[in-house]
Amino acid sequence: MKREFSAGGLVIRQTGKEAEIALVSPILKSVTFFLFRYCSGSVDDHDDEVIWAGWVPLEQAPEQLSYDGEREMAAKALARGAT
Repeated sequence: MKREFSAGGLVIRQTGKEAEIALVSPILKSVTFFLFRYCSGSVDDHDDEVIWAGWVPLEQAPEQLSYDGEREMAAKALARGAT
């Protein structure tokens, strides 16, 4: 199962340890999005889990974001007049 493979890979990447899945239990997940305005700091100052970080104008976000939920969030923010 793809989900199991991804979970096992995550354990290895984050801990360096191998683990065996003992139980798969579906859990509903809720995601909260926050819209920020840039104030200061460098986007180059991030941890190793992040490959790239940057500020994207909200108007460009629906085309540049990777996931459907993120694109929908950006489109809703634009429709509400956020800038």
